[in-house]
Amino acid sequence: MRLCTFVLALLLPAAAFASGPKPVPIDANCMPLPAVVKPHLPRNESLYYDIDVLAANAARMEVETLPARDGVVPIRVRIKTTTFFNKVRRVKAEAKSYLNPRTLRPSRYTEDSWEDDLHKVADVSFHPTPGKPQTVAIRFATNPTDKTKMAKYLGHYAHDALDELGAIYYLRSLDLKPGMSLCFDVYAMRKMFRVWGTVGPIEKVSTPAGEFKAFHISGTAARLDRTSFQRELHVWISADERRVPLGALGGIDLGPVRATLTHIGRPGEDAPVSHAEGLDW
Repeated sequence: MRLCTFVLALLLPAAAFASGPKPVPIDANCMPLPAVVKPHLPRNESLYYDIDVLAANAARMEVETLPARDGVVPIRVRIKTTTFFNKVRRVKAEAKSYLNPRTLRPSRYTEDSWEDDLHKVADVSFHPTPGKPQTVAIRFATNPTDKTKMAKYLGHYAHDALDELGAIYYLRSLDLKPGMSLCFDVYAMRKMFRVWGTVGPIEKVSTPAGEFKAFHISGTAARLDRTSFQRELHVWISADERRVPLGALGGIDLGPVRATLTHIGRPGEDAPVSHAEGLDW
């Protein structure tokens, strides 16, 4: 239950297909994402989520937009398991996506997490080169004694490469419409995934943070190096000017997982305690 697994549940939730894997779109059929016309990158925004595993409140997650630095805007996510869930597995982790404020494309993604006494780090670089095969440089280590000696490899992609956190902000900035098709590649869990799906009808969603009309994005995600590894995708994003990620349903190694927005605030303020009760999805 590393940090990226929790974040991935917001993007690539649910169990594998019982009827077998679906055909994965080839590069030629995975059309490039629309360019962002009006970047939606709220400054000083802080979003709080409850993470439930097997119907038990397992962790709190905070996603913050940090001040711009060196031409990029960092998005930070932090997760810490509850006192109750620490008896099952103790997790404390942080990740950052460094986004171009005009295009919302990532230049870098980093992750530093502790799972009980296991320390895991990752550092991913995005530097597309015109006229050359598109690759993402992925470096990672477990219990590193020297981060300069991390294992590394190149992850390949087609037209668009995002990271699991930055992808949510890219989707927030698109002109979403019911019936719209989406296809892109995303880094998560030390691998590259192909994500494809559609925007469904606007739905009413109730969360501890309030009631919203929301876009329901659903589809499929498959690992590019092992396409039989697939997950369904269900994400709800508010259909208002804020385009707030409201939550998702998914699964990790311990069982069903649910991530639910509980509070919208500013960095540093205390969020009200919530256990994501009374959902009506």
